[in-house]
Amino acid sequence: IRLVLFSLLLLIALRVHCWRAQKPLGFILLAALRCLAIIALIEAVRVAQIPHSITRVILIIATQYIVCSIGVLALFAMTIREAVLFVSWCTIGGALLWIGAHIGIWIT
Repeated sequence: IRLVLFSLLLLIALRVHCWRAQKPLGFILLAALRCLAIIALIEAVRVAQIPHSITRVILIIATQYIVCSIGVLALFAMTIREAVLFVSWCTIGGALLWIGAHIGIWIT
């Protein structure tokens, strides 16, 4: 479920990016499969065998960011600058969703 949810969020973010940049998205099924591949690579990083500490969190976040940037750059027609900005905004959006979910849990 996690892979599908994050893939859909990435696809929606990609659609919004294409709309803002006035570029065609292309075949939606292919874009969805590419988003699924990127999210699968990002999730694969989480199984790294690093002892639990703040170092593990920082290393995994940095590695996931780099893997996502390279995946977006490789699978979609973006420049390096566009890919980094896109992944940065997706990361900020994901963090805001995570914080919102925890605030909602805390309120109830």
